[in-house]
Amino acid sequence: MTASNASKTDLIKSVAREMDTADAAAGRAVDAVLNGIAELATGRKLILRGFGTFEVRHKPARTARNVQTGLPVEVAARDVLTFKAARPRA
Repeated sequence: MTASNASKTDLIKSVAREMDTADAAAGRAVDAVLNGIAELATGRKLILRGFGTFEVRHKPARTARNVQTGLPVEVAARDVLTFKAARPRA
C-alpha cells in the first residue's frame, strides 16, 4: 500500500465536485466539519461510528537529533490528534 499526499485544497475541490457547488461553499463545509471534530475531540476522544476514532494523545518532551548537523534538538511536550479508521463492514 502506498501513501498519497493531499492538501486541504484538494479535499475542498473533491467536496465541491461531489456536492456540485462552488469551492467557497465546499471550503466552508470542510472547515465546519474539521472545526467540529477539533471541538468535540477536546474531551480527549471522539468516536464517529462507521468512520473512525479521533483521540488526543500527549507526547512528552524529548531530545531529538537534527539530521543535517547531527546536533541534539529539544522538542517540547505537545498534544497530538490521532485517527484510527473504523473497520469496514463486511
